[in-house]
Amino acid sequence: MARGLSFTEALRTIHTAFGSRKGLLNMEENAQKRQAKRYRQQEWHYIHSFTGGTRWFVSVGFFFGLFALNNWFGQYETLKSAFAVTQLFVVTSVFVHLITILITAFQHRREIGSIQATGSPTLISLYLLTALLLLLNHYLSTPAQPILPPVFTCLLTTVIETGCLVYLSASLLLIRQVLRDGKNREKLKMAQPTRPAAGSSPSTAGQ
Repeated sequence: MARGLSFTEALRTIHTAFGSRKGLLNMEENAQKRQAKRYRQQEWHYIHSFTGGTRWFVSVGFFFGLFALNNWFGQYETLKSAFAVTQLFVVTSVFVHLITILITAFQHRREIGSIQATGSPTLISLYLLTALLLLLNHYLSTPAQPILPPVFTCLLTTVIETGCLVYLSASLLLIRQVLRDGKNREKLKMAQPTRPAAGSSPSTAGQ
């Protein structure tokens, strides 16, 4: 525009310089891949914080609390039911998230940009991995009951349940981070000043 082009001509020139529609979509896809990689690294950081980092005492508390409930208070079936409910919640969350993406795609079907938030693949993968871990917890400990002594079976069950809770806690922390980043991006978009239309005077745009 500083060289005398109108806003529309300048926008078309910049759009062409980026490779038109295909180039812009490639840039957005690469940005989403970098963001997903950063979230995966953040996920392992949260998991490590529960295993050997600052939150190790939480994992120890999970283990002894679950062992006490399984072995001393006879709440094995109750915990098994609780994990089953958690699994149902996670699977439901996957379907709700997918339905939300489809609704968003239908509402923005005429737009060129991406139809989903950058964090959507990360959230769905977290939900699916959590559901897989809960399924392993449900089916791994049951075959071991006739083979191992009751105490060892209880220890095995407690270890698997502790792993489920640790991963679920790390996933919740990462989901909170993803949602917080999304809100921050929306705030930045809202805070950006709107460009006045071509040909309008500053006083008219201010009004």
